[in-house]
Formats: sequence, C-alpha cells, structure tokens
Amino acid sequence: MPPEERSLGIRTQFAMDFLDDVIDGDDPWCCFVSLIEPHDPFICGEEAFSKYDVDSLELQPNVFDELENRPGIYKKAAQIFDKMNDRQKREAMACYYANISEIDEQFGRLIKRLEDSEQLENTIIILTSDHGELLGSHGLYTKNFMASEEIYNIPMVLAGPGIAQGVVTDARVGSHDLCPTILDLVGCDQIEGSRFNVIFKCICRSN
Repeated sequence: MPPEERSLGIRTQFAMDFLDDVIDGDDPWCCFVSLIEPHDPFICGEEAFSKYDVDSLELQPNVFDELENRPGIYKKAAQIFDKMNDRQKREAMACYYANISEIDEQFGRLIKRLEDSEQLENTIIILTSDHGELLGSHGLYTKNFMASEEIYNIPMVLAGPGIAQGVVTDARVGSHDLCPTILDLVGCDQIEGSRFNVIFKCICRSN
C-alpha cells in the first residue's frame, strides 16, 4: 500500500494543507507532524521495499543474544520471535528501512513547500523520534520494556535561524529539552518550572 493511502501520507497531507493556510501570512505558526511509522508491523509500499536487497542485509550482530544475566521477562519475550528464520528477519529489516525511505520522501514534500514559499530559511525545523526499535537486536523486536541502546539512542536534528550548522554531538539530551529550546530560539519567555539543558543551548546556538 503506497504512503498516500496510509496514515503516513494522510498526515503529511494534513500538514501540507495547514502550511497552505498559514505560510504566507504574517502571524507566527507551529506545525507538529506526528507520524506512526516506522513502527511494527512495518507496513510499507512495494516501491520503497524494492529499493532494498533483502538477501544482502546484515542481521544485527547481537541478534542471537542469549540474554544471560538479563531479567527473565526478556527471554520470555524473545520466545515470540524464535520461530522467525533469518530470511524473515531480513525482510522485517527491509520493511523498516522502507518505512524510513517513505518518511524521507514525505518530509521532503514539507521542505519543498517551505522552499517554494521562501520560508525555509526563516523556519525552525526539528526531526526526532520518541524511541528506537530493537529490529532483531537481542532477539527482540519493537520497544517493549527493554533498557537498551537501540531504544534510547535516537536521532535528533535541528535546523533553522539561530541554530549552529554542521554541529554533531553525542551529548545527553532528551525530548524534554525541546520545549525550552524552542521558546528560547523564538524569543519567548520560559514556562515556569522548566529547566534548560545548558549543553543543548550551547550546541544549538549559532552565536
């Protein structure tokens, strides 16, 4: 099923319609686009899936983790996926990567709309996720209850006026840092009780 017929494309179109209403006006605006993908059951379109050679995908190095010295509930959860063969695991990876390719395409639609309106350089853009995906690591899928690098180490990209370009960091920041950061970038007062991550402020600021 292509993105246009799924939640991914429909939600992006809602965002496009919103931009059409506000982008040429004088009032400031905020557009929050929340996508379900990439998420199990990893439903994707054939076009995106065909970009990936399933047989050439490498399984995660820890896919056969015995989960020694881990809580018993981890091993119990792993039993659900024990019957998946290596080919099926690679197909799951291809579907997941295809989801991300589809997101890139939809995100590009939004960026192009900003470019066409000459508003891209005047817009703060944030791309991030709420959690990662095990995708076979430790013999598990989804996020569930596991405390692991695959779940907690997620991407966060910021761009726009006032944000330093080309800065990459592994500093510990979280989604809770976004609200005070956005308020600071647009010159608004901070919410009472909010705490600003000083490291995050330093790496974001272009001056």
